[in-house]
Amino acid sequence: MYNDNVEYASQRLTGTIVRVGEVPVYVSSVTKTRQEGIICKIHDLQEPDADGDGKFVSVDTLNLKPVPLGYINYGVSCYYLVRKPMRNDWRQGLRRGNSAFVGDEGFFELPYQELSQTILGKYPKVRDALALVETRRKDKVAFSRDFAVGHYKTLHYKGRCVGTFDKQPALDKKYFYLNEYLQETLDAQDN
Repeated sequence: MYNDNVEYASQRLTGTIVRVGEVPVYVSSVTKTRQEGIICKIHDLQEPDADGDGKFVSVDTLNLKPVPLGYINYGVSCYYLVRKPMRNDWRQGLRRGNSAFVGDEGFFELPYQELSQTILGKYPKVRDALALVETRRKDKVAFSRDFAVGHYKTLHYKGRCVGTFDKQPALDKKYFYLNEYLQETLDAQDN
């Protein structure tokens, strides 16, 4: 894709979050070597390296498909993160500049470890999420990319309150169209 143009690759990739396979990584720099061609210095989002050295991989090993987003469980709440449309955005990957929150305002810097869990689709079971908000240890907890539970047994979808969740979900009438998708999400947790 980059045809040995290291400047072009560097402009598009440096400072972004992409994946190697399905594992999310942060690209801190792009260089070129005689032996390997264009290589990227990457840092694993799940387990940040204490010394900050990272590791080098070939640019061809990067998965440049957009990373999956949705709810991020962070601190005492969760926030719905989406890509925002941008004109003349020539960079690949995700960064703070091309992301936005729906509903509650989130955080200034992207929390890499928590974002990693979102990209990988790792969420608590709905019963665990309900327990965290019922004991008031958390204000709102996501149990999937698109659904979360909050205080007062509220059910949220993509940053909007759409019903309640007391042992069983109850969608407001205008959001009843979400019933099948919500059931699929709950059934997938049982497997």
